[in-house]
Amino acid sequence: MLALMVVATTTAFAQEDVVKQIMKLKDYNEAEAALKANLNTMNSEEKAQCYNKLVTLSLDAVNKEVQSETPSDEFFVALYNAFENAQICEQFDQQPNSKGKVKPRFHNNNRDRLFPLRWQLINGGINGQKNNNNEQALKYFGTYVITGIGQLCPLFAEVDNSADTNITNMSYWAGYHAYLAGDYESANMFSEIALQDPELGKEALLVKLAVAEKTLKTRQDSIAYCENLEKIYESDKTNDLVFGTLAGFYTALDMQDKQSVLFEDKLKTDPNNFTVWVNRGETAERAENLDEAVECYKKALITQPNNAAVLRQVGICLYNRAAGAEDKAASKTGRAPKAALEQIMPVYEESRGYLEKAKSIDPEQKEVKWGYALYRCYYRLYGMDDERTKQAEIDSKK
Repeated sequence: MLALMVVATTTAFAQEDVVKQIMKLKDYNEAEAALKANLNTMNSEEKAQCYNKLVTLSLDAVNKEVQSETPSDEFFVALYNAFENAQICEQFDQQPNSKGKVKPRFHNNNRDRLFPLRWQLINGGINGQKNNNNEQALKYFGTYVITGIGQLCPLFAEVDNSADTNITNMSYWAGYHAYLAGDYESANMFSEIALQDPELGKEALLVKLAVAEKTLKTRQDSIAYCENLEKIYESDKTNDLVFGTLAGFYTALDMQDKQSVLFEDKLKTDPNNFTVWVNRGETAERAENLDEAVECYKKALITQPNNAAVLRQVGICLYNRAAGAEDKAASKTGRAPKAALEQIMPVYEESRGYLEKAKSIDPEQKEVKWGYALYRCYYRLYGMDDERTKQAEIDSKK
């Protein structure tokens, strides 16, 4: 028994020495390393005390640059560390002490010294964007959002933050960068908060939809997702993002009956709806109903006359229609009669007009590959030796 008492006393003194040593350290990295190495041997009071020390060391670095017009990366690292460690400190500070009572020691001080710096987290997120670092942008924008919502951050629960109009906006950017970083759980959480933003709410919904698509694994998942989309769409039939996504899923899941009902309902209020007519054009084109496809695509162009992708598809359908008619007319003699060509050549010309317009909108073919289609059209209209045909052949290989 005496031996056990000696060991327990020695351990207690050693632990007290570790905490005292951490309290004396002036370098953040040293203090953090010492804390993590001894964390499992500390009680909640000691953990709170040591994490509070990390907050203080972080703020020492922050305060050196807080007035700077161009804070360094080190400034933002220290800023994040201050908020991160303060929240961990809060968790331990709110636990019962050795006497079984909850008596927070650091709550008020950390709340008061950190909250005035919270707006700098937005700059940290912007700095992450400038560095093309999605994880960094998520970290700072996300911390800004979390520390502004009392239910998520008890440290600032007493602060009246009702006037903060940036929370939903920054939540969109946190969700957006989380999605790009592949952190779909965070992307979904922040996008949910951002749905209330008056400017970016619809974009936030798009992120949520993209996250859902990324996490679908089975057909049953997709069907359940469609059912959820149907509910969202029923609550707001003006939301084109949901409408387009739902239409796409109906196509992917071969739910043509549901898609037809969806489209007919939409055309009652929006007879020139772009999504409806593009989808119908694609369906007709796949079925090789080229006349119907051209008609549908042209209706889509009523609302988006400069959509290069649709312009190209009209051109391709017209070319294929003309080429098919010419082949049929030439099937008996090997050469289409003059009377037939008089009707066919204007269709090639019409095809050329649509393809050239697509080219004028996207000359570098960054979004739409129109080169080969235009080459075929020029070849038929002008022959292989024409300079236009030669240039189109070069463009077709880009």
